[in-house]
Order: sequence, then structure tokens, then C-alpha cells
Amino acid sequence: MTSGALVPSTYWRAREVINAIEARRVPEAAELREAYRGLARPS
Repeated sequence: MTSGALVPSTYWRAREVINAIEARRVPEAAELREAYRGLARPS
């Protein structure tokens, strides 16, 4: 997510992936969620 390849039109897909990872209780889910929040925040 921090590569710069994620564009606003694909944020919905990133949310889906994060939700699925969180549902599986993967330890890195919180780190992914935080990275997503940093990207999806309006400037």
C-alpha cells in the first residue's frame, strides 16, 4: 500500500482485503489498516 501504486479508484478493494485479513485475525492487520488510513485520508 505504501508503494504509491494504490490510487483512489481502488481504495474500496484495499478495504475489502484489509477486512478479510482482520476477520482472519492476522497479526499484521493493524499495520495494514493504519497504512490504509494514511493513504485514504483526504488532504
